[in-house]
Amino acid sequence: MSIFWDRASLLMDKRKIKPVDLARLTGKNRSSVSDWLNKGVLPRVDDAVKIADLLGTSVEYLVTGKAGNELAPLLKDLVDAAAPLSDEELAYFIGQIKSYKVMDNRKRGGTFPGSSDLREA
Repeated sequence: MSIFWDRASLLMDKRKIKPVDLARLTGKNRSSVSDWLNKGVLPRVDDAVKIADLLGTSVEYLVTGKAGNELAPLLKDLVDAAAPLSDEELAYFIGQIKSYKVMDNRKRGGTFPGSSDLREA
């Protein structure tokens, strides 16, 4: 499977979008979507744009893993989850994330997967 579809599949699972849904929402037949997913066939650019929009991300993220001018999808979910919190709850939440990052860095010898997506608050 291609990296594009690895990332797309993770987001599809997270958003509970099945291949049949992807076919319907992109206007493609099931055979095309099956080829995309099972054989790692990259979609045409216009289809890639539709797929990225459906998954709430960018084509750049699906192709490169970089978020471009927008938040990476998982970081966006974090922001959305934190939005309804009070200032006190948000401060606690941020403290927990920083604490986890420090503990994880110590376990991994100073590297943290995805740390380029995290910014100090």
